[in-house]
Amino acid sequence: MEFDRSWDALLNLGAGRSYFALSDGRPFAIDSVDYHAVNAWWLAEMSRLVYRDGDGPSRSEVLSMVGLDETAFYDVRGTQCMLVESPGGELAVLAFRGSSTLEDWLRNLNVSLEDWPGGGRVHEGFREAADEVWQKVAARLASVTGPLFITGHSLGGALARSVSYWNVLTMETDHDEG
Repeated sequence: MEFDRSWDALLNLGAGRSYFALSDGRPFAIDSVDYHAVNAWWLAEMSRLVYRDGDGPSRSEVLSMVGLDETAFYDVRGTQCMLVESPGGELAVLAFRGSSTLEDWLRNLNVSLEDWPGGGRVHEGFREAADEVWQKVAARLASVTGPLFITGHSLGGALARSVSYWNVLTMETDHDEG
């Protein structure tokens, strides 16, 4: 696929027609535990692809071109994310979509701060959205066998951060019980 440099692809993320075009055959570095530029690029492309809903190839078709599968898509009161996995389970990515509906924008405006269970304070609208989608996503993530990367764009970035925290708590609780 050729890289899409159009204004439409930049301003209307769901209208993009080209994804993963600049990979130059560089695979996701699954074993990297530090910042990795190639991984950052792959995760940015996933954060862009989760908006895909227009004409042209579907998210699943785009992912199949790079050897990945969309194994789940969640839409909970407008909060949307996709779970992408490699066929052998070596890699999983949970990518959140940013603000795209009126309900999303209303959540963005719900800026009251509330206590966060791990300490500190959190934006109430982001916490509410993360909590709602976490109820659906958590059970599915329990079956992920490889490393899990969580990413998102805009509101999706805030949700990715919150869900990452819940995922770590879940893993620690499961480990303590088992």
